[in-house]
Amino acid sequence: MTATTKYGNFNIESQNHKDWVIGHFMEEDSPFKNNNFEIKWGKRKKGYEVMAEVANRNDGKETLAILVYGKMILDFPTLNKIITLEKEGDYFYYKPTIPHTVKAEEDSLIITVRWPSQN
Repeated sequence: MTATTKYGNFNIESQNHKDWVIGHFMEEDSPFKNNNFEIKWGKRKKGYEVMAEVANRNDGKETLAILVYGKMILDFPTLNKIITLEKEGDYFYYKPTIPHTVKAEEDSLIITVRWPSQN
């Protein structure tokens, strides 16, 4: 049975699942186990960069990235598109399998939502 209440800190707890805090991969007794969607708590230091071959491993999931603070650059070379998220609430949605690079131009927090959690 899952807990009816839970409190904690995602800065700490996100480290348990590579920054993911909700999804099918959570422990069976966790209230954050969910087969429909996943949420990532992406706190990034200035200079952080993930190249396309790492960032694109989303297994056919649709993705929505929402900036909480900071400045993030998303480079989609096959679309010839560079997106800058720099204002609180800036977001970018993309379909699966689009190669990209993510770079933190400033210390940043970005919330990522993907669905479905399981294929």
